[in-house]
Amino acid sequence: MKCYYHNELDGIAMCGWCSRALCTSCATEVMHGLACKDKCETSLKEAYELNEFSKEMVRKAMKSSNINVQTLSTVSYIYYSYFVAGIISGSGFLYVGIRDYLDTNDSSYLMFAGLGLFLFLMGCVFFWIASRHSIESKSLESIKEE
Repeated sequence: MKCYYHNELDGIAMCGWCSRALCTSCATEVMHGLACKDKCETSLKEAYELNEFSKEMVRKAMKSSNINVQTLSTVSYIYYSYFVAGIISGSGFLYVGIRDYLDTNDSSYLMFAGLGLFLFLMGCVFFWIASRHSIESKSLESIKEE
């Protein structure tokens, strides 16, 4: 990886704002990262400050509100149960539809396979949603503890 501004020099880091490769003479330290010297410093510093401000506002809002972390955990368990139901029923319909289609060559069984595929994919979507809820509840727990 070569420096974006000096093509002959090797890059040592990436700018936290524009993601360009930087050499030692082009990189400058800004709070928790590196930025392009005299180009991206201000923007990256403002982004870090805004991020810290946002975290502080969320902390204050969480401490003053009655958001229940347990509720978010319960919601994620519900979505996990939808995931299990979708995967099991989807796999069953998919198996029966394909098996019977191959045995009889009757294309109406492909409808079962299609339904199975749909249920299986919905199970995967519910897994993704449940994992997002789980991550959200863990981050809320850490904010409440601070």
